[in-house]
Amino acid sequence: MSTQQQQPTGHTAEHKGVEAVVDEVKERFTREWDSLKTRARTVFEKLSEEDVESVKGRFDELRARVVKAYGYAEERAHEEVARLLHRGDAKPTDEKRSRKKQRGLKRRANAASGSASR
Repeated sequence: MSTQQQQPTGHTAEHKGVEAVVDEVKERFTREWDSLKTRARTVFEKLSEEDVESVKGRFDELRARVVKAYGYAEERAHEEVARLLHRGDAKPTDEKRSRKKQRGLKRRANAASGSASR
């Protein structure tokens, strides 16, 4: 008899938990698509109105179009599309970081010019 334990087949409990969360996000996305559509047009500016309209509430369809338009990896596109559900002002993260950095630079410049004029 072998003393080695047999590896379980199929998915682990953790993987099943992740799948359940992903399924929940996709279902919510479908339910809320009518309100998300306008936000998707704003956030994913590289997509045409026709692109967004053809999604018809299918999370994977929007993710695929984001991959194609922005050149993102699947995982990154998934995150960006899921972000639509969580924040009304979501923008692709590179653009958001860039704007945040520009605001910080302006604040520093204003602070420096304010202290120089005193």
